[in-house]
Amino acid sequence: METNRIKLKNLINNKKVVLVGPATYLNKKNFGCNIDSYDIVIRCNKGHGLLQDYINYGSRTDILYHCVSQSEDDGGMITDNLYNDISLIVFAYPLLYNFDNSTFGMGNNDLYNKIPNKYNDKITSVKKDMYLDMEKSIGCRPNTGIIAIIDILSLNPSLLYITGFSMFKDGYSKFYRNKIDNRIVTEENSKYAVLHRMSNAGYVGAHKQYLIWKYLKNRILYNNKIKLDKNFFDILNFDISIYRNINNLSKDFSDEKVFDHFIYNNNNYYNTYDLNKLFIFNEQFRYYFIYNNNEYDVNYNNLIRSFDSNKNLKYKDYIITLLGYTKNNHTNYYPWNRFFDVFKTIGYKCEWIEINKLIRNDEKRIFITWNEPTCKELIDGKLINKHDIIFQKLTSLGKYDANENWTNNADNWNKSWKWTPYKMLETYIDLGYNVYGFGCKTKFEEYPEKKRICEKIKDRIFWISWGGTPFSLTEIINSEPKLNNLQNKIGFVGSKWGKIGRGNVDAWDKYILPLEKHFEFNKFGGLDSKMVSDDDMKKILSECKICPIIHAPSWQAERGVQDRFYSVFLSGRFGICDNLGAIDIFGNDIKDICCEESKEYFEKTKYYFENIKEQEKYIKLIQNKIKEKYNFYIQWYNIMCGKKNF
Repeated sequence: METNRIKLKNLINNKKVVLVGPATYLNKKNFGCNIDSYDIVIRCNKGHGLLQDYINYGSRTDILYHCVSQSEDDGGMITDNLYNDISLIVFAYPLLYNFDNSTFGMGNNDLYNKIPNKYNDKITSVKKDMYLDMEKSIGCRPNTGIIAIIDILSLNPSLLYITGFSMFKDGYSKFYRNKIDNRIVTEENSKYAVLHRMSNAGYVGAHKQYLIWKYLKNRILYNNKIKLDKNFFDILNFDISIYRNINNLSKDFSDEKVFDHFIYNNNNYYNTYDLNKLFIFNEQFRYYFIYNNNEYDVNYNNLIRSFDSNKNLKYKDYIITLLGYTKNNHTNYYPWNRFFDVFKTIGYKCEWIEINKLIRNDEKRIFITWNEPTCKELIDGKLINKHDIIFQKLTSLGKYDANENWTNNADNWNKSWKWTPYKMLETYIDLGYNVYGFGCKTKFEEYPEKKRICEKIKDRIFWISWGGTPFSLTEIINSEPKLNNLQNKIGFVGSKWGKIGRGNVDAWDKYILPLEKHFEFNKFGGLDSKMVSDDDMKKILSECKICPIIHAPSWQAERGVQDRFYSVFLSGRFGICDNLGAIDIFGNDIKDICCEESKEYFEKTKYYFENIKEQEKYIKLIQNKIKEKYNFYIQWYNIMCGKKNF
């Protein structure tokens, strides 16, 4: 056996190993190919039978952990076929005698004596001292699968993936066992039969799942060498006190009784968790959640679940401080209000105040500021401390450009413009201050001064997609196309404002005026009407067949996509976009719904007004991309991790 023990170590050492259990939740996962991709596939007892369902459970067994007993109610017979199919059989219970003080009492040598000698060249066992220590630590006899987990870890795999285990909450696959105590069982009722069998085993120290669960939580939960599927992770992470309260269980119930109640009952409640943090902190989880791709890719044992445990985030000891726009009579209130929620959702300590309310001590702050005040006013006013950081909002025109305008040709104007906010940022970076810029992703290659500055201080500028202001992360996650019960009209929330060179009047006349003449056109809110709340705006947009998307010419020239685009699509609705910057962000798949020429804009709007179903693929694509990475929550998280969005 010792020689085979060395062989076992060589098979597992520094290998990617998967341990596959017989739980029925794997029945429709289609994990078979993923299981087969591992260097070593390990199963327990009658687990080799699961190969009959290779699509879900995989198509090979390299190592089999066996409980020594060849009863059909235990490990099953060791046969020539089994012997020929696998590399090693590992007995989970070592050879024990009456003086070993184990739960086997008089020992298990009688079981060993029934193993044919012809199989000895492929048989080994766990080490006796390890097993006895485990039994003592747990307080009962562990199941074969639990012993396998601990033994495999002792042999130094590079990774151990555990799947198909539920501590009997959902019973056995029919290919593993369809009889218990000589009675036919189904996959649905097998759990009750096996739990009853274990609780009536008739020996001291029988498999107590509660004690085994407590032991496993401490040994494998959050172990970076172990990958767990969602089902097994949720069981190990089960919260007894929360479950007790939700199910109104008596306080007289012991923790063990509460756990048994959970295992015996068919509810799917395992634990509470913060979905928003899982979504923001874990890219693989986010992709699976959005696109419903291979759940196997998600390691639930390694997900970042809290602000405190997140090692990617920087500045945890800073107070995020948003400056200005605390009253909702200013348009900048709305992005600031969303940013405030973003940083709180991530987990930072936050303040949103006017500059004259700022009280300084020795605290460290990250200031998020625009024009009230600018970074210049913060620094020149000596309102920052040594370790403070400033994020300055970047736009083409700033606080010091009140008399400037883009003229009737914004693109040409951009080529000669001095880009005051960018120059201000450059100046204070050159002076050694810890200042960063952030703003809507725009182009700069064709504008000489903007290009010079952006290339010089590129490490200090974080571009974000500027949109989705009215939507919480929960609303973003749950957004979906809305194609039914629409009103036969075009809806627009906002107004025609400003003048040529400093407003959207030219864009309005170019794109909206033809629509007003041809369709039933309803305008809501804006500077010339009663203000519309975020909730009202979402409702209005969600009910209209078309929601046109237009930009002031300066944003169109810079290809900076503004909030209206994101709000329309997150509302589940659709509109033609006059800004080709949307293609820069969302790709060529949406090029057919973006155009700058007015006649084409009108014709496309008319087509999609009459063909609502054709909108769906664009709505889904854009919503999914926003969920994945083009929302304020993900992008500010990336920035706080030092990662660029573009």
